Amino acid sequence: MEFKGYMIEPKVDLSGANLRWANLRWADLSGANLSGADLNGAYLNGANLNGADLSGADLSGADLSGANLSGANLNGTGCISLQGSYAALVYPDGRLRYGCEEYTLKVWEEHLSALCVRWEPERAKHFEKEITAIIALARVVIQGKEEH
Repeated sequence: MEFKGYMIEPKVDLSGANLRWANLRWADLSGANLSGADLNGAYLNGANLNGADLSGADLSGADLSGANLSGANLNGTGCISLQGSYAALVYPDGRLRYGCEEYTLKVWEEHLSALCVRWEPERAKHFEKEITAIIALARVVIQGKEEH
């Protein structure tokens, strides 16, 4: 299934839909009801999900790089969305997207200084502190889910 470049009717109801591995690159899903949808492995890079209801959706393995998640309801997805100096998204499988970079938490931890210097040499220390805090929060949330 491919919706690349197409506008999907705003506020469309796709709740509970099986969109596993769907190619939704650059799709306009603003205001859509995707609650409980299976988006496992879906390609959502560049998609407009502004105001979309993704509550309870399975986003494991989904590619949300460059997606607009402003105002999206991510309750029950296991994702953490934060806005610091750059947009940050933590996936339930332990990946962190910060700005345009996406790696596992382990890779972030191992290469944090180098990544910060590469992208923001003058403010590298600030970004190290910010990303370290995001990683710490992600680890607490992920560990809490694993304990249940």
